[in-house]
Amino acid sequence: MALKNLARFVPRVLSSVLSLLFLLCLIFFASPHKAWAEAKNFKIVSLAPSNTELIYSLGGEDKLYGVSSFCHVSKPVVGSFISASYEKLAVIKPDVILLVQGQEALAFQLRHRHYNVEILPNEKIQDISDNLKKIGRLLDLQNDAIALSKRFDTQIDSLKQITKTSTLCKTLVCVWAEPIICVGKKSFINDLITACGGINVLSAKNLGYSRISHETLLSSRPNLIILPNEAMGSNSIKKLPWTRLCHRPGVTTFYLPKNRADFLSRPSLQVVDGLAWLATKQHPKEKLRINQWLDATKLILFKKNIKLKSG
Repeated sequence: MALKNLARFVPRVLSSVLSLLFLLCLIFFASPHKAWAEAKNFKIVSLAPSNTELIYSLGGEDKLYGVSSFCHVSKPVVGSFISASYEKLAVIKPDVILLVQGQEALAFQLRHRHYNVEILPNEKIQDISDNLKKIGRLLDLQNDAIALSKRFDTQIDSLKQITKTSTLCKTLVCVWAEPIICVGKKSFINDLITACGGINVLSAKNLGYSRISHETLLSSRPNLIILPNEAMGSNSIKKLPWTRLCHRPGVTTFYLPKNRADFLSRPSLQVVDGLAWLATKQHPKEKLRINQWLDATKLILFKKNIKLKSG
């Protein structure tokens, strides 16, 4: 009798277990994209500081497994801007390695070793919004990325509204004083100058960051000159062509702040500091409104600070 009852009971139990397993499978596959994204330990390596900062801005640092030596965050260093440690990458096994334009040689080496590489553009302010959305898709944070990129675009438009009624400032940005290397049209900083209500005096030169002759420099006739901090007090600034150019009537010269040389050249949300600094130099009468814009922008964009390494 006991065996007969057991024989009836076992199929019922098995049927219940199978029904439960089937129900769990339905729940799992009902939202496949999110379920698979959570199940898979997606790994990103970033060998460019701007990409690293964008990942942190989206709150996706838990999927960041390696960075370059120029990325000041608490993550393992697995390379620099021009090289990578293939021993460390072999351990990490990243799903994608993020680079920027200018790292094409490194991208070739990585692809040759069968790594999946994404090169993100870095020539325009709009690239920041676009790169946020690209990284958002990789991190399965599309909605957050779209919302953040829209907020960023809106704040950039607000800055343009502040400076658009002022006279265009003719600006020269020098990134190295000797040899003379200045910002041309095909550069990220050229876009910043324009966004801040200025005009790059070298925009006619279809160049990025290029060596400029003394003659070209003297014929540029800027109202504002931005020089690298390293040039302050150097012998190169005390001789031609700088002595003639910087002392012309109506010309104002500024040096980039110490330890902030990259805030005009790094295509991440941190560029808002550089934009505010440059905008006040091009339009000093709008300094109060520009500083108010910066304070508001930081509240809107930075809900979370990047975790920098101590020291």
